[in-house]
Amino acid sequence: MTIKAAILGASRIAPRAFITPAKARGDIEIIAVGCRNLDRGADYISAHDLTAEAMSYADVMTHADVDIVYNALPPAVHVDTVVPALIAGKAVLCEKPFAMNTGQARIMVKTAKESGALILEAFHYQFHDAFLEFKRRIDRGDVGEVFAFEGAFNVVISETPGELRFNRELGGGGLMDLGCYPLHAARTLFGEPTHISAQAEIYRGVDRNLWASMRCGDVDVRIECSMDEVYRNDPHVMIMAHGERGSLALKNFVSPQNGHDLIHITDSSISHMEIIDSPTSYRAQLDYFISAYKNKARTPRIHPQDFVRQMAAIDAIYNACGMGA
Repeated sequence: MTIKAAILGASRIAPRAFITPAKARGDIEIIAVGCRNLDRGADYISAHDLTAEAMSYADVMTHADVDIVYNALPPAVHVDTVVPALIAGKAVLCEKPFAMNTGQARIMVKTAKESGALILEAFHYQFHDAFLEFKRRIDRGDVGEVFAFEGAFNVVISETPGELRFNRELGGGGLMDLGCYPLHAARTLFGEPTHISAQAEIYRGVDRNLWASMRCGDVDVRIECSMDEVYRNDPHVMIMAHGERGSLALKNFVSPQNGHDLIHITDSSISHMEIIDSPTSYRAQLDYFISAYKNKARTPRIHPQDFVRQMAAIDAIYNACGMGA
């Protein structure tokens, strides 16, 4: 069975996050690209060798032949584009961050429940074998009981015209775009955050640098994110858990397919591991999404309430550093 797909937004992320893995699967046909500018949409379709039609967002959301929608639009318009697609019965893979705030996330999840349509927030890293191995080692106690966790996503984001990550009204900012990853990893591994404190360096209304501390279960968690120029030649992207019998780190946890290092440290040894024979995080994510779409009766491993809890954690961190709505 061929699954008919549509993309919302002629974005830079869609080729690696959806188009390439969809073509590799062979059972997905991208038939529509939703754009504000149809000429730009037509150019995008040609550039990526798609047999698709450029159309408005509204037409994508109600297109009778579309089965699944990949939403790559800015967070500010997620709720307005995801909800109609879900009401129309489309399964939606929605880019992170899921929404602008917890309230919008609740609306989207409630609509999915009422319509029976599948929805998934696109935290692709969690499907890669490198992160799954990191989680397995933590869960089976390879470093003993974990007492501390740290995570960072520090890379340069250049301030160019139209760059949404420097536009808070569209959903920009370091935490929304970068820090959401180590936050999500901490929540996935140890539970929901409490006792949150945070500080941010504000640049033109967005958090260019942000640091946050919290408790997730019994674990002290610290995360940081930066869009600063200082990281242009030296990005810092990692998660690390410290336990009573050692530490475990995963370098480049966000995109392990571009090279990663799983480092296990004990009092007497340091070991390194790289998982070579693994699908990309985006391919693994799409495989999960399509499996969940085809097996609607099966309870999904990732529950939609997680998307609400993630936005609640983001809201709480912004409130803690004085950037709440």
